Amino acid sequence: PSIGNSDTLMTGNYIITMKYGDCDNAKDTTYVTVLPYPKFSVTKDTNVCFSYSGINLKATGGENYDWSPAYGLDKVTGTPVKCTTDTTTTYSVLISNAVCPDSTMKVKITVDDYVAPLIADELVSNCVGKGVVAHASADPVKYIEWTGPSAAISKDSLVMNNLSTPQEGYYKVRSYLGPNHYCVFGTDSVYVNVNPLPVPNASPIPNSICYGDSGFATAAGGNTYEWKVGSTIASNSAKLAVRPLTTTVYDLVAKSDSGCTASTTYTLQVKSDFKVDLGPDKIACEGDTLYIGLVGPDFDRNLATFKWNDGSTDSTLMLTATGDYTITVTNNGCVKSDVIHVTFQQPSSFSIGNDQTICSTDSLLIDLSSVNGAVTWTDGFPDPVRYIKDPGGIFGVV
Repeated sequence: PSIGNSDTLMTGNYIITMKYGDCDNAKDTTYVTVLPYPKFSVTKDTNVCFSYSGINLKATGGENYDWSPAYGLDKVTGTPVKCTTDTTTTYSVLISNAVCPDSTMKVKITVDDYVAPLIADELVSNCVGKGVVAHASADPVKYIEWTGPSAAISKDSLVMNNLSTPQEGYYKVRSYLGPNHYCVFGTDSVYVNVNPLPVPNASPIPNSICYGDSGFATAAGGNTYEWKVGSTIASNSAKLAVRPLTTTVYDLVAKSDSGCTASTTYTLQVKSDFKVDLGPDKIACEGDTLYIGLVGPDFDRNLATFKWNDGSTDSTLMLTATGDYTITVTNNGCVKSDVIHVTFQQPSSFSIGNDQTICSTDSLLIDLSSVNGAVTWTDGFPDPVRYIKDPGGIFGVV
């Protein structure tokens, strides 16, 4: 007899009865076990990183398991088996049973590997406020990640703009074969050097100069310098010769030895000019007293100081002797001076002669050119030499 469409519910004792005509029946029993149909399975196709330490391959649904090929397996029978293949391999497993059908199943182990190693720049450098780009190359290049002091995250390149000092340091780059940090195949680092900016400054401070004076402004805080007035370069050294006639703004650019630049402005104030004038030289008679002082000063005398060469400190000076007299005026920190020569002399002694009588057609010459001093005629005639043609008058000289 046969049992069709069997299932596990049919497991049990079965009685067999045989009849031979009218003879007694012959009976026997048998126990039938209906085994469940095997559920065959094998580990799913799997990708592994080239640096993996091994993976277990499992199969179910049988009593015996035979694996092939043997390459990369710790054994070829049983389950599980440990696979450490270093190349992509498809394994077959024969799952066999003593009673139930056999099955052959396959599993593919793909070993993910890189084509080209990771290589990154060693050093990138720039100034504060500038930017840097550090490059990294690998194959595949799809999954590259940077980490460092500023927690920068990028793809194949590390791009940093507007650098600041805290961003200086080592940045690590890693390359992966897949997302979520799958299978790192390269690690490298690059040092980002952030160069500080120079701090330019100029002296002297206070930065003022007297009108007409000259001097020097000296730059510091950098390695090289450029002075400019507007668009005109005034100097390419630390020291700048100055003699402006009006207040002038100088642009100072300093460059450090690392090539970083910074600029500032230096304003040189020009103090207002003022006049110190004692007038022309003077002549006075001996025995007289002469006062001298400034002619038309254009500054506040109360804010200025005065000093004469004889030590006097008044704004005027009383004189009784011949000599050179110098006044020095200090106004708003600026110093100017003037000198005057004063002559005290004896009054001149002269004569224009006795009274004269001449004909109406004649003339009389009076020559006073030898007189030491100015000659003034009483009628206003200006010269010391005179021809008198109109007799009958009185002519006097002072």
